[in-house]
Amino acid sequence: VDERVKNEEVGRISKKKAKQWLRKNLHSERVCNRKRFTDKMGIGKGYGKYSSKLVEDAVAFARGSGYGHKDKTELERVADGTHEELWRDRTVGAHAANACEKWMEGLLPMVKEKFEDMLMDGETLNDLICVEHLQLCRDLKDPNDAGIAPEEL
Repeated sequence: VDERVKNEEVGRISKKKAKQWLRKNLHSERVCNRKRFTDKMGIGKGYGKYSSKLVEDAVAFARGSGYGHKDKTELERVADGTHEELWRDRTVGAHAANACEKWMEGLLPMVKEKFEDMLMDGETLNDLICVEHLQLCRDLKDPNDAGIAPEEL
């Protein structure tokens, strides 16, 4: 969704048109479309300040991250789900799609309320949802940008 906001320059349109864009583009049928959640998805194990995450295509993500450069079997292990840091999980897409619909129901009222402020501040939906609302990704946000004291991280 953040890419669409940027590509369609939603921050430059009027308040009324931005609300129309939000109504049209940010609903569970569109965001949680089953085509987005495939059997290519995978899980990346978190470490340090980085939390575990779902990736759209585990093998492509691994390839782009440099996996398999020295050890040619690494990409195969990612694909068959036996790699220790990043693995493809054929079932995670179906589970994520089911969770997405419920997740969107709970988030939509908050996003609608704060959407205009988000655009004015130049923030992303990811920051609004993950960092500010759910407080899951605070460690990835620069403390100086968010007004968060370093000791709170």
